[in-house]
Amino acid sequence: DSRVLSDYLEAIETELPGRFVDLYLGTIAYGIGGTGPEVERLARATVSGSEEQVRAARANLRRKLHPNLFGRGEVALEVIEKSLLSTSEYADYSSSQ
Repeated sequence: DSRVLSDYLEAIETELPGRFVDLYLGTIAYGIGGTGPEVERLARATVSGSEEQVRAARANLRRKLHPNLFGRGEVALEVIEKSLLSTSEYADYSSSQ
């Protein structure tokens, strides 16, 4: 969560033997509603909260948000995160189309 981008991204464990790709699921603030306060609460819990507070914030986020970012591949989450556009970058991109 930051001033320019609010997003949540996680790798999904499929528990399938011999899988060669990872599944990704996330929420980014593009469009109506954005990510709401849940991403900010999780970020604060991660920085200054206990493990229990982090688990509770993550569970709350998963209950309340609807994913709008999906993927499958061999790319690390950090690389995917760096590829996300900020809200203003997204607006600039979509207005030029």
